[in-house]
Amino acid sequence: DAEGLKLFKQGNDALAQDKFEEALKCFTDSLKSVADENARSVVFGNRSICLRRLGRLEEALKDADQCVALDPKNAKGYLRQVQVYLGMSKWAEAYRQADLGLQCDSKERDAMLEKAWRKAALEMLQGSWVGCVHKDLGGYEQTFTFRGETDLDIEVLGRAVPGGFALEYGTPPVLNLRPGWAPPVRYLFELKGDTLRICCGVDGADPVALAGPGLCEMKKGSSAEAQPDPSLAGLSQVQLIAKFCDQLVAALKDVPRSGTQDSSVMQLQTIVHQLEQKFPPRTVQQAMFLVTNDCGELHDDVAPAVASLREALKEYQEKEASQDPPPEATPEATPEAP
Repeated sequence: DAEGLKLFKQGNDALAQDKFEEALKCFTDSLKSVADENARSVVFGNRSICLRRLGRLEEALKDADQCVALDPKNAKGYLRQVQVYLGMSKWAEAYRQADLGLQCDSKERDAMLEKAWRKAALEMLQGSWVGCVHKDLGGYEQTFTFRGETDLDIEVLGRAVPGGFALEYGTPPVLNLRPGWAPPVRYLFELKGDTLRICCGVDGADPVALAGPGLCEMKKGSSAEAQPDPSLAGLSQVQLIAKFCDQLVAALKDVPRSGTQDSSVMQLQTIVHQLEQKFPPRTVQQAMFLVTNDCGELHDDVAPAVASLREALKEYQEKEASQDPPPEATPEATPEAP
């Protein structure tokens, strides 16, 4: 063991001087006489550094794996794995091992591991993610597009808002989003492959777990473009307007009344947006104009549908108004004592 320790120190001296070939030989010879598992873990970890710096990444990974296997509580071992995975551009593996390393009892390398975790997370997040929020919060589809280390575009119901983001390590980690000029929104998140699970708080509270109505599962990629509805082919403009009105009436009946007024409004906006994607813009514009304006006598093929939609919207608004909290009673003035 004394000889092994001597060779190990020589290897460290050579490594400090960037003499990687010399250090590699010293560490390899040291392993022949070092028996203690924890000590061997350290030697494998340092030899992994040499191999990585020499560009021998597959061998470096094997040594890093040995380092962790011999001493699973050695945070440095996870750091060695992460450094190799980053060199291989294997972001998911680097992210996973960095997370495991940060959960070790040892705090010695936390700063370096957290930096590596952040780099891997940023690489995995790049690009667009799409998913639908819980129906209690509106049920709408949202797209997040991450660019670089801080830039974020948020698209909801066809409207894009530039913003920003910041990562914060934790268990689970935190994704702080800044949508435009609005206040930051704190999300817990879990990142696995092409799935990003995020969870915000509800009713102004901070999230405490990846569960509940604030949870949204997002997939890597962009929102699918709306496909033409074959049932609309060959219809006249009058028939298209009538069909739009009928479908909006049917959709309004399906809007639940269990959520907040804001979520109900978002659900209605989601429905209208989906129909806007499905029908020609001119049809949507003309239909809404006929519904919201007194245009006199309408064509027989469209009048019943417009009337039904007017009635459905009126009923919807009345139900929404009935959900508003009653105004606070004004206390009567207390007469002054004589």
